[in-house]
Amino acid sequence: MPRSGLPGHLAPAAADGEGEQPVLLVLVDRQTPAELSRLLERGHADVVELQTGRGEWFCALAWAPVLGEQGREADALETLAP
Repeated sequence: MPRSGLPGHLAPAAADGEGEQPVLLVLVDRQTPAELSRLLERGHADVVELQTGRGEWFCALAWAPVLGEQGREADALETLAP
């Protein structure tokens, strides 16, 4: 596991310029639920939300509780609907 604490397929790439944040390389179709939780904890909810919309089941499982915490229970249930 790289020093970032993320598996290799989640390792941050080099920053684009001085003072800029590194770009996070993500292969969401290979994510485990624990890795998705780490993405959410580190502020990458947009990635999980996007992949949920593309039908990635583990992303939907990670995203639904976030919606519920925001008071969006109907959206959370819709996220998990077949």
